[in-house]
Amino acid sequence: MHVAIASMWLCRVGLALTFVHVTGWGLTGIWLGMFADWCLRGLLFWRRSRGRAWLTVGSPETCRCVSRVCRHNPVQMKHDPDGNKTS
Repeated sequence: MHVAIASMWLCRVGLALTFVHVTGWGLTGIWLGMFADWCLRGLLFWRRSRGRAWLTVGSPETCRCVSRVCRHNPVQMKHDPDGNKTS
């Protein structure tokens, strides 16, 4: 979400304003700013998806709940008093 917000404000709005006011391209400049934002965002998310860290987020192995019933996993992993996870 942070990438999307930063990309929109820095790339889309920034480039659109630059293309409109500096180059005088008008509506074409706005569309080019939007296109540049989509390309940048696509590259950032593609780079993120190439790493494998996102595959383990939310998995039972990475859950650090201290409660007896895990709130992060829809399977409702139960924790024993020793901190071990059991299904």
